[in-house]
Amino acid sequence: MKIVYCIDAICHLGGIERITIAKANALADMEGNQVWIVAAEHRKPFFPLLLSEKVNFVNLGVNYTAEDWKGKWYVLKGFLGKRALHKKRLKQSLDEIQPDIVISTGYSEKYFLSFLKVKSKPVFIREIHYTSDYRRRTAYGWYWRLMAWASDFLDYRILIKKYDCITVLTQEDKNRYWNNDKKVVVMPNPLTVKHNQRSTLTNKVVVTAGRLTYPKNYPSLIRAWGHVERIHPDWRLMIWGDGGDKNMLEEQIDSLGLNDKVHLMGYTDDIMSKFADASIFVLSSRYEGFALVLLEAMSCGLPAVSYACPCGPSDIVTDGKDGFLVALGNEGMLAKCICHLIEDEELRRRMGKAALERSKAFAMDKIIAMQMNLFTTLIHNKRRSRERK
Repeated sequence: MKIVYCIDAICHLGGIERITIAKANALADMEGNQVWIVAAEHRKPFFPLLLSEKVNFVNLGVNYTAEDWKGKWYVLKGFLGKRALHKKRLKQSLDEIQPDIVISTGYSEKYFLSFLKVKSKPVFIREIHYTSDYRRRTAYGWYWRLMAWASDFLDYRILIKKYDCITVLTQEDKNRYWNNDKKVVVMPNPLTVKHNQRSTLTNKVVVTAGRLTYPKNYPSLIRAWGHVERIHPDWRLMIWGDGGDKNMLEEQIDSLGLNDKVHLMGYTDDIMSKFADASIFVLSSRYEGFALVLLEAMSCGLPAVSYACPCGPSDIVTDGKDGFLVALGNEGMLAKCICHLIEDEELRRRMGKAALERSKAFAMDKIIAMQMNLFTTLIHNKRRSRERK
């Protein structure tokens, strides 16, 4: 089977890039598969060692943002002119490869990929890596809310219908926005990190990780920790990650008198060992696409306390079994659940063991098996559809 992932770039290793590379590597390891990553970006990947030698990498030499710094006209020029170049070069590449499966990872190609007349007539799949209403959730002011609504309508009601299949990351997302659409399939992200890290659940540390940005909602977590600290002053909250909200969060921590209780730890390239050094994981996000970091923490045997934000935590955490789900914004209950796990070591160990077992459902081999079954079914259905015509 010939499988092609289309992406803007892999020179920046964000979550989507990391997942795409990991899945491409795993698919390429399966006998009978040939896998390509076709990127628009012309720059050399910063992380070539992460890409298996079995995966073919095609560089289309398109850079949408190269001239953005010159002004708004150049932004528009990049959007329109380079979109046409991207379409032309991507079609040429796909005609050379003659793939069976072509996957949009949700960047610039998502709006036109399924309209390309590729000679091999492949199955076109659109992967949605965010909660489906992410545009509206990040829109501020009437203009941007209007633009978000218009973009959703164009994307989800018109352009996306040309795809043979759309995959979303969580059942919650499908139930909320795609419940009656038979083309939409739930395909969770896999655990991408192989490790043997396990927490002893004895260190007096609660941990979280993510970009220091608005969606992660760290001000709410820090306020909740103020309640925890009054009851358990010997415990610490470690926040791993960096981002634009760092100064604001430092000021909040200082104003609440939590300087020696809440620690902004910065970036780490070994987050699994940080999870293993903690005893509880907490997620305070306003929204998520999947919350892979939650799953990674659970794979270290950490019980989780998470806001039940859309979308992700409720697909991963079984409330009361391997962690606690708390209504979004209920800081008092978030603190209460953290305190419950701090005070009850037997519960902490029982939930930690259950969390580890739950994480195994998202092992790479299981998700790739689901992916291959989907590919096979879609190819079969498309061939039968062509035969009937």
